[in-house]
Amino acid sequence: MFSKKGMIFTSPRDTISFVVGLILMAFGLIPLLNQFGVIGWNLPGFLVNLPSGVL
Repeated sequence: MFSKKGMIFTSPRDTISFVVGLILMAFGLIPLLNQFGVIGWNLPGFLVNLPSGVL
């Protein structure tokens, strides 16, 4: 009757994937904003290299 196409967070896997995606996006976005001078702070060095080490 109803389509599940537009539903999000219907399973724990969807929620976990969303949270992990947000964290990885922040790991990429924060150094980029620092490089462009938008923000004056950056992540510590080991956190900047963490996503590339995981992938």
